[in-house]
Amino acid sequence: MKGFSGVFLAGIWAGIWAGILAAPAFANDSAAGVGVGGIELRQTDAVAMLSEDLAVSPTEIRVRYVFRNETDTPVETIVAFPLPELGPGGLEVERNLPDPWSDNFVQFQTWIDGQPVPLQVQHRVMLDGQDRAADLQALGVSPVPFDAYGVHSALADLPAQTRQALKQGGFLTEDGFPRWSLQSTFWRTQVFPPHTEVTVEHRYVPAAGISLNSWFPGPEDPATIHDDWWREALAAAHADYCPEPEALNTMRAALETGMPEGFATYISAEVDYILTTGANWRGPIGRFHLVVESPVTLDWVFTCFPGAQRIAPNRIEATLTDFTPTQDLRVYVSEAMGPGIERP
Repeated sequence: MKGFSGVFLAGIWAGIWAGILAAPAFANDSAAGVGVGGIELRQTDAVAMLSEDLAVSPTEIRVRYVFRNETDTPVETIVAFPLPELGPGGLEVERNLPDPWSDNFVQFQTWIDGQPVPLQVQHRVMLDGQDRAADLQALGVSPVPFDAYGVHSALADLPAQTRQALKQGGFLTEDGFPRWSLQSTFWRTQVFPPHTEVTVEHRYVPAAGISLNSWFPGPEDPATIHDDWWREALAAAHADYCPEPEALNTMRAALETGMPEGFATYISAEVDYILTTGANWRGPIGRFHLVVESPVTLDWVFTCFPGAQRIAPNRIEATLTDFTPTQDLRVYVSEAMGPGIERP
């Protein structure tokens, strides 16, 4: 997210307690095919993923794969990188969308063996289990942008007759709020030569969900929270992100002392990454290396990923061999804010 480089409104930040905003997830590459409804994820027994190096931050995601076709013949397949559905509730989420009016709203880029390659993108408009993208576009509404400003601006510019048609088509509630979800998939056709390693790299800006508060550090004794919803939500955050007690104590001390000078409070960002599609290749991932990092040294990053080791408050790493992902990655970043802190 964009930070502050001027006067910091500490009193305002300290007084705002917004709900935690869910972040959209991103996914590992997966073999795919073109079915009746568009891109479909499939499993391949021909191509193995020898390694994956994944770097996750609130401002950028980088991933590098090395694949190998283990057969004696070339394998041509569609390789797809699906984003999960962004539901209508997500329109109220503040997101770090780098280019919200573009089809490529996360600035997704791909290199094959070091050379940039073009991508195609498919947008599905999911409504009551069906893709209604064509119907929505026929009424003059584009599937993107899918953020609060973009969607509501587009709807406001439509004639009243068109808005009524959207309601009749099920796209809007009677109060005029969108009901559809956006499902986007970046894809390309890839040839894997026999017994040859192919390097694939992706880079993009995650659409991180951001909030003007942070669940962490939270109170030392959760029993002091008298509101049931708040107490249960804090417990859920602990279960989702596994903060260490020592880290929380250090954060509380910083809040109490205002040290280092110029520090005032924490806000937060959430980034999810779908790893389980990495199980669609032949066998396990030979070597998997994860780096979770935030760009400011006073930040804290948290994740429950197995084997994760804290290198610094703002950096966690994990290395696994013969890794078959069975769960997805969830990352929580408590971002330090204050008049003396500049953010990228």
